[in-house]
Amino acid sequence: DNAKSTVIFALRLLTDLLLTNELFPVHSYGQLSNCVFLKSIFDLIENNGENDELILTAIKFILSFNLRFDSPHENPLMLTLLAVNEQLSCRELIERLILLFNRSVDPIECKTTNSIMKFFSDLFADQAATSDAVLYDSDRRLIVEIISRELSDRATTDETTTAYLSLLDLILRSQSITSETCPRIDELQTVFRAHLYAENCLKKNRLIINDILRQHYWLSTNDMPFYL
Repeated sequence: DNAKSTVIFALRLLTDLLLTNELFPVHSYGQLSNCVFLKSIFDLIENNGENDELILTAIKFILSFNLRFDSPHENPLMLTLLAVNEQLSCRELIERLILLFNRSVDPIECKTTNSIMKFFSDLFADQAATSDAVLYDSDRRLIVEIISRELSDRATTDETTTAYLSLLDLILRSQSITSETCPRIDELQTVFRAHLYAENCLKKNRLIINDILRQHYWLSTNDMPFYL
């Protein structure tokens, strides 16, 4: 118990430091990015199912560290998830993140970026290689369902809709969701129509939706005003 308390304290301290956005010393950053170290953090999450405090603290560290990387292809967290895929399922991590996503809860409360959507976006950004390694088909469908619900509940002028649409675009680009497996198609089509017809629709949202419809024709309907 003392050891776990020490780990919790250390991870909280690291998380607080990461969220300051200040530069880390090169050697410290290298240690945090080390695959062995990151695997040990993933291990903590997967093998301490009854210790919610430890798991949530480790997840907060992962999410805060993930915010430091703009390119998923150079992100040590994504690379580690791929590397340890055959040794570690990361189910506890994924299920907890989906639960938080479903509740619209960002545990680190970042003011500029939703850390959970950033993490999911990074999973799908690398030509779906990382998402294929750690997500089940049911996970993808559930994430799409949550996105659809959130888009339906938000106004077309709500700027947070852009992040949801961008994540949806990444998921669809991965070809892991098809017309046969996509949940809530009718709801998504209703959302798309609402945005495309709205005079005050955010321009970037209109562009994302048009791009989605061009690539995934099965999401379009005859009454959608394309390419406006």
